[in-house]
Amino acid sequence: MRLELAVAEDLEALENIYKRAIQKMKNEGIFQWDELYPSRSILEEDVKKGQLQKIMADGETLGAVALNQEEDPEYETNGDWHYKGKDFMVVHRMCVDSLHQGKGVGAGALGLIHEKCGKEGCKAIRLDAFCKNPIALRMYEKLGYKKVGEAQWRTGRFFLLEKTL
Repeated sequence: MRLELAVAEDLEALENIYKRAIQKMKNEGIFQWDELYPSRSILEEDVKKGQLQKIMADGETLGAVALNQEEDPEYETNGDWHYKGKDFMVVHRMCVDSLHQGKGVGAGALGLIHEKCGKEGCKAIRLDAFCKNPIALRMYEKLGYKKVGEAQWRTGRFFLLEKTL
């Protein structure tokens, strides 16, 4: 498995991956994402900024994730972050194609993110996770993420999580 920078030509396939994952979550009663988020325009912006990474294996795109240092204001207001420095990375919109869920892709991708960010001098990874997504929450806990706060957004309550590298 590897991370590869997404380009404009990848957008349609990536949008379809997000749509399949959203439908699967809805079928499971998890309503963290919908037709408004993450939108095609958000993914386009991620690509333009060089922040959207494809999760790849054997020539196939298994998912995507945006990496940057952009924090929602809720992070600052509601997060009691353990790492106080500025050299951290934020994981946004991590999505594993519903066709590949349950196979360790998410954990593998996060392992690659930890390795990549550590090599780039990052000291911590931050993210938020929907409080009603038990599979994702278990994965983050197993990987050493700690809850440092909560935020309320349009679709509900999210836990703010941090892993020190």
